[in-house]
Amino acid sequence: MKSRLKNKVLAGIGAAVLAMSMAPGLAFAETGSAYTSDITVNGVKAGDTVTAYELVDSVVGSDNNKTTESNLTDYPSSDSDLATYVASHSVASLAAAAKDTKAVTATTSTVTFGGLDDGAWLIVVTNGSGDTRVYENTVVNNDAKVVNGAYAANPQTVDVKSTDTNVTKTIAGQSFQQGQNYDFTVTFAVPSFPANAVDRSLKVTDTPTGFKDDAATVIIKAGDTTLTKGTDYSITANADGGFTVDFTDAYIVANPNRQLTLTYTANLTNVSATAGTASNHVTVNNSDAKVTVNTYGVYFQKVDKDGKALSGATFTLYEAAADGKADTTKPYGTSTSGDDGYIYFSGLANGKKYVAVETTVPAGKQRANDIIVTIDASSATGDNPATSGVTEDDYQQSANVTDPDQGILPMTGSVGTLGLTAAGVMLVVGGIAVAASRLRKKSE
Repeated sequence: MKSRLKNKVLAGIGAAVLAMSMAPGLAFAETGSAYTSDITVNGVKAGDTVTAYELVDSVVGSDNNKTTESNLTDYPSSDSDLATYVASHSVASLAAAAKDTKAVTATTSTVTFGGLDDGAWLIVVTNGSGDTRVYENTVVNNDAKVVNGAYAANPQTVDVKSTDTNVTKTIAGQSFQQGQNYDFTVTFAVPSFPANAVDRSLKVTDTPTGFKDDAATVIIKAGDTTLTKGTDYSITANADGGFTVDFTDAYIVANPNRQLTLTYTANLTNVSATAGTASNHVTVNNSDAKVTVNTYGVYFQKVDKDGKALSGATFTLYEAAADGKADTTKPYGTSTSGDDGYIYFSGLANGKKYVAVETTVPAGKQRANDIIVTIDASSATGDNPATSGVTEDDYQQSANVTDPDQGILPMTGSVGTLGLTAAGVMLVVGGIAVAASRLRKKSE
């Protein structure tokens, strides 16, 4: 009996040993153990400081389950979401929440961090050569990977992106009309200054030509976070219709390489006389971007029935309503013909429909029918003959407009002016004859 019991115990132990020998090696990992691996950073310059912040720490338990720990508030679970999270938070706040921090000064274009805990690391490169290069903050994940059923180190290599010109500018809209407001968007990054820099600055200056900026509409965001005027930056409206934004030193120091978006509204006040263009130029420190918009003009000649130029005719241009008629709530401007008879308008939008209405008619003439004009950039390439000494390349020609003489054009459903005059004369003559006849009878 004892022999059989002993055999059963030994068999049980043997089975347990066999089972353990077949299980992954990680089954023996102590609770809370971590794996380490290298992270290599390429694309830096000698003298740059490369700092790695551990935002999320991964830990493999004795049950082979991997857990994560982080001091970030509501940190995301995926790397792509974490990159978005990083873009919306300052480097200073991320650094304060980091579980570990490593920093290396580059001596070549490559820096290697050896034996970093597995997890998610934020790589920040601070310029050390005296210029203001902008590096892209990068999230790298060196979580332990599974190889043949067991966890193993997962070294990473990343190429950081940098640029000397990181400014873009766009305008909302496809066609543009003088007198209307348009929304601009400027994107740029906070420069990465050397640690010993004593004259850090980030200045955005907008210089409009043909536009007038509304400085009160300026909004600056980092991701979804709106910066605070007076704390993060100050803004000044300039005499040329533009503005200047100066960022505080505290914000610059806390946010190296952070991507920012600046939006504002500007009014298209006037356009180039020769090309119908207007522009808006922005500079961010030594980098710049420019937006140029195009408008177009139209002209026609006011003539009499013999084709001779008529002066003194005034037309008011309106935007067209949905029914194609003049929208009198949206007048654009007026033009009066001189001795050459020309009527013209500039600063009009490509593809837009307008209606020209004769609002002042020359003496002895009748008002012409309304003129419908649709601006077409492909045909608006000519000169405006009404302007001497200036050669344009953005006007399209519309057909001549004739004012008929008074009394010539009959009115539908009634007699003409001449007929009414004749009828009035006949009535007067008849009345005189009747009165004379009555006087004769009385005298008899």
